[in-house]
Amino acid sequence: MNNNKIYNVVFPIWFFIIIPLGWLFVLPINFLIDSLVLLIILKLMKMPLKKIYGKTILKIWLFGFLADFIGALFLMLLDFAPLGDLFSDLYWNPYNNIYAVIIIIVAILISGFFIYYFNYKYCFKKIDIEEKSKRKIALFLAIFTMPYLFLVPTKFLYGDHSRQYIDKDMMINDRFDDYNYNNYLRK
Repeated sequence: MNNNKIYNVVFPIWFFIIIPLGWLFVLPINFLIDSLVLLIILKLMKMPLKKIYGKTILKIWLFGFLADFIGALFLMLLDFAPLGDLFSDLYWNPYNNIYAVIIIIVAILISGFFIYYFNYKYCFKKIDIEEKSKRKIALFLAIFTMPYLFLVPTKFLYGDHSRQYIDKDMMINDRFDDYNYNNYLRK
């Protein structure tokens, strides 16, 4: 079975297919995170808050979703590669396999690169500040808004008890113990 999961900063995007009202929760939180990061960066750099924030925040927010989607698309495209059980670890619990962790870190870095690129090239394009400042702001936004939740195992959303495998005619749990195994053999 192919269980593709697409993640964003706050929740996996597939969450919205299951619970469409999730958008009402996640969109404002993502906007809040982007806003806080931008405002803190601008304040620390002693830049004009209202001028830059008002002209860029919607673009930053939307391009952030696009960048996260590109990172998630990377993970989805890898699903077509013949990598065996790596993908069950990648989607369920990447910490079971060092290669799954590395792949997810690469996806996060891909998203981070695109967050930087989109912010620098499009969000700050018409803002009248030095190029060096544009690059710094874009870099800080990328570092602090990358989708680090890609690293949160899906099993935390559902619990260990929900991952099941089919063994012959019986559904068995990951925690299949000797007692259950002996009862299974008696049938």
